[in-house]
Amino acid sequence: METVACAADTGYADIALGEQLLTRLDGLPLAIAQADAYLQESRVSVEAYLSFYDQQWDELMAAGNQDDAPLQDYLDRSVWTTWAISYQAVIDKDETAAHLLLLWSFLDNKDLWHGLFAAACAASPTARTMLSKWIGDVATNKLAFSRAMLLLCSYSLVEAVEGAAGYTTHPVVHQWAYYHQGKRFASALGPLAVVAVGWAVPDRSSRDYAAAQRRLLPHVQAASRWIAHVHIYNEEHKSSNSVEGDAKEKNTQAVLDGTNLLGNLYRDQSRLAEAEKMYEQALREKEDVLGPNHTSTLDTVHNLGILH
Repeated sequence: METVACAADTGYADIALGEQLLTRLDGLPLAIAQADAYLQESRVSVEAYLSFYDQQWDELMAAGNQDDAPLQDYLDRSVWTTWAISYQAVIDKDETAAHLLLLWSFLDNKDLWHGLFAAACAASPTARTMLSKWIGDVATNKLAFSRAMLLLCSYSLVEAVEGAAGYTTHPVVHQWAYYHQGKRFASALGPLAVVAVGWAVPDRSSRDYAAAQRRLLPHVQAASRWIAHVHIYNEEHKSSNSVEGDAKEKNTQAVLDGTNLLGNLYRDQSRLAEAEKMYEQALREKEDVLGPNHTSTLDTVHNLGILH
């Protein structure tokens, strides 16, 4: 009944409309909380929200069912629809915040902090360019990152982690972001996740590298799931020897070097089977794209030899 109370207290609609919305949401706590956050943040009437809900529901039904999508057991996808409304509101206010949520759906859901992106951007100019193209200043500017997260928090899509200077998102929201929009961009966002996390891997010579690697490990594991998309990315980014082709080759090398760096973290964490998988994937693609005698290729050969 929180949404009803919110609507009545702020004068958005009468109790009858509030009860109608509760019925539409099937009384599901996640859906009610999401609708309540939207009403408070966007300051629209319950009547308008009901109209948005019907529109999103119609679009969802027209798109057809996805057998592998989450929330299959929720009647009429009530929660999915409320998140879709909030996501559209985020796009209207700050598109980079919406893009950040989609990129996050390719990482781990429990702990995201700006330092991850900052470390990747500092380690590789190409990584900085690739990330900035997708999430703008959020990649390099902590204030922009905080503003994006504040907006996502205001719509109950993410939450701040007390005392950890990071953010978390509900596992189901995390799944929803991937299936709602992220999946469409998997061939680009999968490799971008590898770039972001791989280039954020701290070197053994860096201060507190062990603690930093442990914090990064869940994201490494998440990004590793997208290694299969690296080959697709490489095929899509092969080009002639033009200026555009040179830029694409730099991006491809950044992805492959990121894969190699994932292997480094796995090796340092004594997860040798995972490290070998990363190195072998990077080596296959580097030999194909860069050639067997390229310094980057030889670097991976060296790492694989040390591992063995």
